Amino acid sequence: MRKLKKGGYLIVSTPLDEWPRRYFGFMDKDKTHISVLKEQELNSIIKKNKLKAIDKRYYAPFPLIYRISRIPFSIEVLLRKQ
Repeated sequence: MRKLKKGGYLIVSTPLDEWPRRYFGFMDKDKTHISVLKEQELNSIIKKNKLKAIDKRYYAPFPLIYRISRIPFSIEVLLRKQ
């Protein structure tokens, strides 16, 4: 976060280790998802780096319909550097 200037924006999209993943995680075929965070861990990283969450959107990614909103399988966060 050192390169992000004060007042700058960052968009983060990541899977979450919450209840949907525990039941349907086998559907995630992306091998780059080595370490999946819990939302509390993500919030801790945001706070540690002096970022403010402007907007949060939960969704479940599905290939045919792209995203189903409000299901906490993944999260997209718009952040701003304090």
